[in-house]
Amino acid sequence: MPLYRQTFPRPLKTVAILAPGLIGGSLALALARGGEWKIHVWAREETSLRKAKMLLQPLKASLQFEEVIPGAKVIVLCSPVSAMGRLARKIQPFLDVDAVVTDVGSIKVFVMRELVPILGDRFLGGHPMAGSEQSGLEAARWDLFLQAPCILTPLSPVHHPTVVSHLEKVRNLWTSAGARIFEMTPEQHDTAVAFVSHLPHVAAVALVSTVCSQPLSLQEIAGGGYRDATRVAQGSADLWLDVLLENREAILAALCHYDNQLQTLSHLLKMSDTDGLYNFLEKASVARSLLKN
Repeated sequence: MPLYRQTFPRPLKTVAILAPGLIGGSLALALARGGEWKIHVWAREETSLRKAKMLLQPLKASLQFEEVIPGAKVIVLCSPVSAMGRLARKIQPFLDVDAVVTDVGSIKVFVMRELVPILGDRFLGGHPMAGSEQSGLEAARWDLFLQAPCILTPLSPVHHPTVVSHLEKVRNLWTSAGARIFEMTPEQHDTAVAFVSHLPHVAAVALVSTVCSQPLSLQEIAGGGYRDATRVAQGSADLWLDVLLENREAILAALCHYDNQLQTLSHLLKMSDTDGLYNFLEKASVARSLLKN
């Protein structure tokens, strides 16, 4: 693997990662390990900048957009989704003509609504389906995206030469990090992740709240099942507040489906329906076993 500041054997692509935390930091580490990208990093404040320089060792790192944006062909917004509009306005004057801006936010309709009026067709939404209950740059790791899905939400029509070029750049970025690429509309994305990402989080939060509302300190005797089912409840409340509010309609729909399943389970238990309970459990067990690791 070539080291930073060596003479590279071939021209490398340049990516600017803005406000890296767990996701942006892991992307930087993965791309550095692959040796095909030059990495620029922007941080909001001096403390974050020092941390990024130490942990990520980027080719360039700065508090100033004009020092990291020019020359980058892909710019990745890693800020909370509520801050992306402000960030897009600030970087716009420094973008190369052929640069594409993407993001890592877990909701897309809101992000597209905020950023497309600012950036036009140079914005391409993205969402790597990988993460951790941990947050911050210290939790970043190079293998976070290996075989993880990454959903892109291109503007239509996707056959337009500009969109094709942007898609190629962003696909290449995430495949370089080890991800598997999927494409959806922003609406399809938000409906899908409400079920497979946002619902698991709120279910874990509800389970922790239920257990902790009991008079006994039940968490002290909890085993692996409880720990596995509630791990994601440790996620950042600031981050998840944005997600839940901005995708609330899709999440409420997912919660309705989930509640129907809980009601079915409750009914089977009340009726002591042995066959029904077995079938309910077995069906879920078989379905979960088909999930790729």
